[in-house]
Amino acid sequence: MTINVCRTVWARCRAILRGCSLSAGLLVLLFLTVFVFPVSAVPIVTVIDDDAANETAIATVKAVADRCGIKVTFAAVASFLERNPKVPELLRQYEAEGHEIASHSLSHRPGIWQTGGTIDIGAIEREMVESEAIFTRLDLHPKTFVYPYGNFPRGVRREIFDVIGRYYPVAFNARGDINLPGRMYPLYVSRHPLRKHNSMFMTKRLIDEAVSADEAWVVILTHSAKSDFSAEMLETIIRYAQEAGAVVLPASAAWERVRAWPMMDEDDIPDYSLFGDYLNAAFFHLPLLLGGGIAIIVLCGAALVLFLRHRAARRKKAAV
Repeated sequence: MTINVCRTVWARCRAILRGCSLSAGLLVLLFLTVFVFPVSAVPIVTVIDDDAANETAIATVKAVADRCGIKVTFAAVASFLERNPKVPELLRQYEAEGHEIASHSLSHRPGIWQTGGTIDIGAIEREMVESEAIFTRLDLHPKTFVYPYGNFPRGVRREIFDVIGRYYPVAFNARGDINLPGRMYPLYVSRHPLRKHNSMFMTKRLIDEAVSADEAWVVILTHSAKSDFSAEMLETIIRYAQEAGAVVLPASAAWERVRAWPMMDEDDIPDYSLFGDYLNAAFFHLPLLLGGGIAIIVLCGAALVLFLRHRAARRKKAAV
């Protein structure tokens, strides 16, 4: 539909330009562009599949992407690639077809990346140096970075950002919901986890919010090698986004479209927690929770009435 609209607009403009002088035609074209056919921003959805743990997992995501006609991003752990040569072979093929690779660190070790309130910045620097060497040796070209575990306390973020920012212009965490102008930090971009135990209703609501906002970026996190991954669920969400009018792009291509947005200050980055995720889930499911609560109250009330009636009948029978 968008292509047909563009063709119609272009046909009208050519007709106008043929019948007018160049200057008059340009003025009319400017008027049409600004007032009659304004170009509105398009919301963006990105799928990043974490770990690249085995060839079956990434092939499943690739098959979904092919059926939907999109490109996705595979966040690869460099040391995993060395242990399974079939995975980098597939990733090179996918990269040649237009999919993207992201670095997901060297080791994904919790002792390095899952911090409490302290950080071994030297270990993170070594992770970056060694992982980059492996990617180069395997002829893979990561364009973005995905943090392992992806949720850092406020006190250690700046040191981490300083290191990652020397290698990549944009990096993704594993928490949050929707990225908007003025509500995104390029080295801590929010992602929404898509898992079996997450209702698709919540993800669809985020996409709806992005579409209504026009300028928005929803980044979806999947773990295709884990048991909580559903290829059917992923395909449903992608098709829902496409039908809603969003464009689905890999990470760096999406970043090129949003990099001119106003960015939030580092000090304004919110703290994410599992408790916050539960609160968000409760908010998105509030109508269902309220409906379920009312239904439970009604059922309990009906059961209590039946119990009281039954007890009254037994007492009356006993008195006789």
